[in-house]
Amino acid sequence: MKLLKRNFINSIVKELEVLNGTEFEYFCRDILNIIIQDEVIHKGHNLFAKPVGYTRDFYEDDFSIVGQAGTDKDYFTNYDKPINDALKCIEKSQKCENIYLFSNLYCTGNHFNNLKSKIKDDKRFKNKKIYVYDAQRIGEVIFENLTHNKVDDILKYTPIASEIYKILPNNNKLPGYKNHYYSREEEQEIINQLEKVDLIQIYGLSGVGKTEISIKIASELKNSFDAILWISSDLQNNNIINFSSIRLDNYGQKVNIEYFIEKYSVLVIIDNLNNNVTNIKKQFKKINKNKSKLIITSLQKDLHESEVYKLDGVNKSISKRILNECYPNPIKNQLEKIINKVNGYPLVLNLIKNGINNDDFNWDDISSDIDDIHSIDDENNMKICTRLIGRYLDNYQKELSSLNYLNSTKIHVEFIKYLLSSIKVRNLTKRNIINDNNEYFTVHQLVMDSINALIDENKFEDSFDKKLVSFLKEKNIIKDINYYTFIWTHNNLIYNKYNNKNIKIDKKILLYAIIMSKDYFSEAKEIISKIETVNLDLNNYYDIAIYIEKCELDLLLTKKESKEEYELKAKEYINKLVNIEQTKELDLETKVLVFHHIGKIYKWINYLTEAKNYLLKTLDMNNEYYQSMLQLARIYVSKKELDESIDYFNIVLGSDNTSNVPITIVLSFYDLLHQKVCSDIKYKYIYKDINKFIKILLISLHSEFDQPYRIINKFARDLSYNFPEQFNILCENLPYPQYINENKTICKSYAEIFSSYYNMIKYNQIITKEEEKNEKMKEIFKISEKFFLRSDINKDYDRKLLMDLYIKAEEYELAKEYSEVFDDKSQPFYLQNMCKVERGLKNYEEALNYINQAIEKGKEKKVSGYFQSAFLHDKANTEFMMNDEECTNTLKEAIRMQRNMKTLSIWEEKLINWKSEFNIEK
Repeated sequence: MKLLKRNFINSIVKELEVLNGTEFEYFCRDILNIIIQDEVIHKGHNLFAKPVGYTRDFYEDDFSIVGQAGTDKDYFTNYDKPINDALKCIEKSQKCENIYLFSNLYCTGNHFNNLKSKIKDDKRFKNKKIYVYDAQRIGEVIFENLTHNKVDDILKYTPIASEIYKILPNNNKLPGYKNHYYSREEEQEIINQLEKVDLIQIYGLSGVGKTEISIKIASELKNSFDAILWISSDLQNNNIINFSSIRLDNYGQKVNIEYFIEKYSVLVIIDNLNNNVTNIKKQFKKINKNKSKLIITSLQKDLHESEVYKLDGVNKSISKRILNECYPNPIKNQLEKIINKVNGYPLVLNLIKNGINNDDFNWDDISSDIDDIHSIDDENNMKICTRLIGRYLDNYQKELSSLNYLNSTKIHVEFIKYLLSSIKVRNLTKRNIINDNNEYFTVHQLVMDSINALIDENKFEDSFDKKLVSFLKEKNIIKDINYYTFIWTHNNLIYNKYNNKNIKIDKKILLYAIIMSKDYFSEAKEIISKIETVNLDLNNYYDIAIYIEKCELDLLLTKKESKEEYELKAKEYINKLVNIEQTKELDLETKVLVFHHIGKIYKWINYLTEAKNYLLKTLDMNNEYYQSMLQLARIYVSKKELDESIDYFNIVLGSDNTSNVPITIVLSFYDLLHQKVCSDIKYKYIYKDINKFIKILLISLHSEFDQPYRIINKFARDLSYNFPEQFNILCENLPYPQYINENKTICKSYAEIFSSYYNMIKYNQIITKEEEKNEKMKEIFKISEKFFLRSDINKDYDRKLLMDLYIKAEEYELAKEYSEVFDDKSQPFYLQNMCKVERGLKNYEEALNYINQAIEKGKEKKVSGYFQSAFLHDKANTEFMMNDEECTNTLKEAIRMQRNMKTLSIWEEKLINWKSEFNIEK
């Protein structure tokens, strides 16, 4: 634990140093809130003696508590800066009693103590209390207050520390017990067995208490490990566990726990894993470097006897204690009868207990049920569980029916509360029918099976269907990330309702949600076929919205085949939409939709004047129609009219809260920043606000959502070079794309991301141990190469990407062999790569010949100075390897043409070293 704490605080110190003044002000506002345990007023936007807080006398002109945030690089060089800041605070707020000074720099212990003494001895601070917080002490404040509700906001500014925060014990809490837990003898037996092996599989029937005993064991062992990591297999895509990208049970984002297993001693619990257990064992043993342990709970036995523990029900003593928690207590013969039949199943015992305590049924009811099923084989307590749940039918028929219609052990939080109301949801949790896991609700499989066996009528189905449609109708418009998680989580439900011919709801709302859940690139034809089975009368919003989706998908497919036909079709669809708008009586919402898509299709075929007219009319009707803002921004960027687009960027990317903007629109605005003409805007919204950019990408990551992959790919080289630590977080959280085999664009993006990831690991100290670093690079290389080869490379541009990977990995023979497949071997970038290959093979004359050709071809083709600079740099490296001091002059010329400040710094240092080596005077 001490090691995790130290690394957490060190990360805070390192990351605070790069914050600008405004960022640090907002950061300190929340820190001060934690320190004084009161809300804070943030005055102004400069750093000049600004009152930032108050205690109780807030009606006065001056506050009793004031704070000052400083980002000066010489803050602790001498004592003048902090002392002057304190004096300014007093000058501006004369009644202040407590002054808090914050710096984003680290101050050594002796210097810090001397500063405190100097302040204490200064008579100007008589009757004033002055507290100084450097970066180290700020980190300690955060660590000591990890459960404070401001910590999540604070750590937005420190993404590296945020990764460690996810697994710290105060944050990565174990799940709570669903009911009161009684200690079992088996706990110590499992702990003793775990001491002898690295991992153990606890297996047994559903409802026997595997999860609860694992929670207790983890609690008992928490002081023996740096951290406890609880993983619910239900949260992982397709029940596949990959230690480099795990969704922890109580945290929204994925975490690379492979890093923590390698670096720390941790206890990992994977709950309810019922496949791939032997593969998990292999993964864990490979990365377990610091005596970590693994517990897996499963229904069946998968491992060797020494690594498994069969869990049966609780003993009779515990069974009696659970049932005697009830009021009134059962009489002796009832108690014995129930205990003998239930056979120690905690799930069933607690269902009985909660039912009695909530006055849902009595002991005579339970005794009667036991008598009825006494002669029936009920080894796994299914019959008893069904009887117990059946007791709720009279009072909770609608709620149980809703769970039956959902038919899922994992339920979207927002939807079930919308469906039933918060009070009814609480009633279900009180009775142990559903369980709250913060991000979602769960239903035990035994309970779900019982509900399905009981509900055989559709009394409430019409009401359920109407609620589902109403929920989707609202969410189809907003399209936030919650919308996508709902349609992915309950995809089967939406499909089944859509395909059910007996239900009477607007299925077009369901169809629209199904379309939104699909991958456009790989499933366009399938989507169009599904739409063509529907009769669209084009008189209402959803008919028209679905028709528009079909039009645009058809255009995407046509564009691949024929540009001429693409333009003709686009004009046909525009005419049809214009006709709809002119001949139908449309409500405002539908009219906005039609106008927007007319403008969008005009934009697609480069009729920009017509496009702008329609899109601006759309915004006249609805000034928050972000989709039209995006299309207009794209038009202005394409015409290099950035002044016209800047307002749209500010509205979408400049807001602290983008929850009302569809996530696809937010991502698309970031996507635009990749274009060279947007470099200044990119600097503002990515370079100066990198943490927000990374956070939005992390929130949007999902295996079924392709857009984040494409955006990360576009910025991969930039991020891996300029923000390696943030890029590392993205790569560690990157889920395996669901459509990677069908969608060649995503396949190639995934390969390119990992190619940049390889370079970032190679040239940075993200992994410090050489052996681990090399292993990681080998793993990344294999992934990148595999998906490049899968992505149907048929153009020289794409071939170069794979050749780049071979060169990065110093696989020069492979690169040379692969170079033979290129069509155009006179292209300057091909020639540059051949220089690198021959230099790697120590064929320096050939390398020099290739790079000279690249430089000449670059001049002919008028490639930018950025690339010419890179060519010259390769030439200089080649000359250096040939021991030719002309390399210094070549490198000087490369430096003259280079504009990237980080690259300039590296090359200038290289030039100094080379001059020293060749004894050339400066």
